[in-house]
Amino acid sequence: MVCPVHYVWPERPLGLGSVVVYLTTLFALARGVSNGSAAIVIVQAGIFAEASRQLVRVLAQLELDFNSVERVVEYLGVPQEAPAVIEGSRPPAYWPSNSGQLVAENLVVRYGPDLPDVLKNLSFVIQPSEKIGVVGHKPLAVSSWLIGVLDRSEGPALENQP
Repeated sequence: MVCPVHYVWPERPLGLGSVVVYLTTLFALARGVSNGSAAIVIVQAGIFAEASRQLVRVLAQLELDFNSVERVVEYLGVPQEAPAVIEGSRPPAYWPSNSGQLVAENLVVRYGPDLPDVLKNLSFVIQPSEKIGVVGHKPLAVSSWLIGVLDRSEGPALENQP
């Protein structure tokens, strides 16, 4: 059998509304107000408490909405990324191929235009069909290397030489 108290128990915490109704009831009893007037005062106190709770809820939602608008406005000022395909830096049609090698000379990688370099003067050659492993002290170093190799929107540091 299911306990009926579960259905009676309120889903929200008893807070300001209960305090307002309790204090109103005590005030009505202490002042000797008639039964009908006390009932009206207690009901109005409950309505006031519920309206106050709804007002707080609406104001909190309004603040969240304004945070979202502020975030969108902030993102409008972020510089746009380079296009996915840059015609001047496009690799040849045969790339990647099984006959060429990948050469990087003095590769420099940074996370942003105003940030310091995270990789400096990195040079390497990868032969055709060669399997390589990238090991770093931290995973961030490995991802920095991959960014430098795969995202070459700022200049021709990589060449595929046949």
